[in-house]
Amino acid sequence: MEVGEQGGVDKVLKSPKTVDELPPSEMGTKEYWDSNYSVEIENFKNYELIDEGWFGGHVVRRLIREFEICLKDVKKDDPIIDLGCGNGVLLLGLADRGHTNLTGVDYSEKAIELAKTIALTKGVAHIKFLVLDIVNEEVALKDYAVVIDKGTYDAISINPENARAKRDAYKANLMKLLRPRGRFVISSCNWTKEELLHEFESDFEFIPQEFKDDNKFQFGGKTGCTVTTVIFQLRNNVSMS
Repeated sequence: MEVGEQGGVDKVLKSPKTVDELPPSEMGTKEYWDSNYSVEIENFKNYELIDEGWFGGHVVRRLIREFEICLKDVKKDDPIIDLGCGNGVLLLGLADRGHTNLTGVDYSEKAIELAKTIALTKGVAHIKFLVLDIVNEEVALKDYAVVIDKGTYDAISINPENARAKRDAYKANLMKLLRPRGRFVISSCNWTKEELLHEFESDFEFIPQEFKDDNKFQFGGKTGCTVTTVIFQLRNNVSMS
């Protein structure tokens, strides 16, 4: 993924109503993330180092604060799932804030191994971590009050093999995960608010929420665009089956 002057992956919008595909990258592949998390596992075992993801640690902490704003009227025992949870650092942050019904899924077995290890080390036993490929597997999980995505849709969008079809599969499975009127909170460093609205507005209502826009993500030694967080709610007339 190349970071352009305006941040994120270089792309061009044809019009406000047309969203171009992002350039493919190895960072959209499972092989890349398996390798990445294998290194993280060794770093944690040897040095107890925790990588806070491609957004950067300060942005992850900001996202936890933003998600708390998004979840202010969600009960502490309502089911919440993190799609592409990676090492589980976001869920650990929510657990620290009293949320008790948390699930993290990732298609990388190495990510789930790492997440379980970190949670165990920190004495957090109530987070469920599961291996799940959200675009290639039948989703049996359901009835979540909130689905969180902090970069998984970004990674799917730069998969070298038919990213458009994978994004469509992602959206179909996303709706299966949610309970009626459930919420979807997505943070992206590659898509703008307008582009996310265009992609999801057919099945989701946009919930306006003001967030501070004063942090930039860092990845690979480069600084890019501010992270966009958008809250959606499943429409009344949408079938989740």
